[in-house]
Amino acid sequence: MKSDIQFHKIDVRTSSDTRSHRWHLSSTGRRIPASYLFDWQQAQEWISQANRILSLASKEAEKIKHQAHEAGLREGREKALSQAAESIISAQVKSRQFMEEQQASVVDLAFHIVKKILPALPADLVKKALVESALSELSGEKFIRVYIAPGHAGLPDQSRQPAVEIITDPELDAFSCTVESELGAIHCNIDSQLTMLRQQLDDTAVNQREPSVPVAPGGQGSGEQESGKQESGEQEPGDQEPGEQEK
Repeated sequence: MKSDIQFHKIDVRTSSDTRSHRWHLSSTGRRIPASYLFDWQQAQEWISQANRILSLASKEAEKIKHQAHEAGLREGREKALSQAAESIISAQVKSRQFMEEQQASVVDLAFHIVKKILPALPADLVKKALVESALSELSGEKFIRVYIAPGHAGLPDQSRQPAVEIITDPELDAFSCTVESELGAIHCNIDSQLTMLRQQLDDTAVNQREPSVPVAPGGQGSGEQESGKQESGEQEPGDQEPGEQEK
């Protein structure tokens, strides 16, 4: 509301200062209503509330920023660990493949060297080893005949093994022998021994490639075996009752 304010020039002369002129304000208007006055207390509360909201928003923004930073670091660590694990697995696979390839090469080289140096070995020692290997597979036979090539120096002493009869066979080479008994005949030579050894090495390599699953003691397999023994009524040697032991 516009108030009517008028300014009047009043000439005031006093005994103390007769040469000065002063202006006086005289108001000829109505008073401003109280409803139009600004509520400063309410405004202060609004400002305080706005500041609190701004502070909370700033803290929430910092929290979100920190969480995003931590999430980025965590994702980076997980990605780095995943890449490192993949690299380790790849290196292990390549190393295993290399070892398998080298193992086959080493076995081939070893057998090639053995075949090369075999003719230079003393024939008596080789024949003795072949005969002893064949005799180790036979035990308790009534008679044993060993057929070897002529010249059998260094073979097992017949006086210590009276059941063994050594017979020369010109058709056999220096590195072969045949052992006969009532159960059959066993033919041994260097080639068959090397072939058997090579097969054993190959089987060992295959078993190493296939991971084995350990069976816990007292597991299902052992339980089935024990239950099978109980059902069949078999007894262990130490479970015989007194008076039933073998004489």
